[in-house]
Amino acid sequence: MRGFFLTFVTRDHCPLCDEARPVVDRVARLVGARVRLADVEADDELLRRYAFSIPVVLDHEDRVLAEGTVRFGPLLVAALRARLGISPRSR
Repeated sequence: MRGFFLTFVTRDHCPLCDEARPVVDRVARLVGARVRLADVEADDELLRRYAFSIPVVLDHEDRVLAEGTVRFGPLLVAALRARLGISPRSR
């Protein structure tokens, strides 16, 4: 997938993922990103990295923007920073 996108790492029957999905979609719309869904159970590397952290939101460079409980404000700031090319974790 080309351009700026957010990867939403999730799994079926995950209540936190269900709560996070509308937040991820809203943030993606606001920052002009597409959302790529990734099932943690379908990818061995994602499962190794995030089995106990989902939901996880990654930027287009696979940097973690949010994990666990996904909140609108912090995700929006992290996504905007990523969109502008600023490391999401730097200050």
